[in-house]
Amino acid sequence: MQVRVIDALGELFFGAQIDFSLRGASVGSVTDSAGEARITYPEEGAGLEVSVSASGATQSRLLAPGIDITPGGTRNLVDFKMPVIRSTNVPPRPVAKCPDGTAGQPCVDCYINGSTIRVCG
Repeated sequence: MQVRVIDALGELFFGAQIDFSLRGASVGSVTDSAGEARITYPEEGAGLEVSVSASGATQSRLLAPGIDITPGGTRNLVDFKMPVIRSTNVPPRPVAKCPDGTAGQPCVDCYINGSTIRVCG
C-alpha cells in the first residue's frame, strides 16, 4: 500500500508524519516524509488505518479490509489532500519507524505478533 500526502497546491508535502495502525495498534510510521510512504503487511483481512499530519492539519482514514495490497495497481495508492501548503521545497530524509523504536532509512521491518510488516519512507 502506498500513501501520498498532497498539499493544497497539488505538490507532495515534504515533512508530513504518516502513521499506520491495524486493529487500533500502531504498526509503524514515517517521520519527516518526502510526501510518500509504503507499507506491506500480511493481514489482508485487517483494516489498515492511516493517519497523516502536516503543518497542524490531520487526516485519518480506515481502509477497507481485504484491499488489494499487491504492488503496482492504482487500488494500492491512497492520496491524502491536505488543506495546507508545504513550507519547504527541499525533500527531507524520511525515517521509517517501528512501534518498538527500531528505525531505518528508507525502510524498516517491524516484527509484531509473529508477523513482519515493512514500512518505507
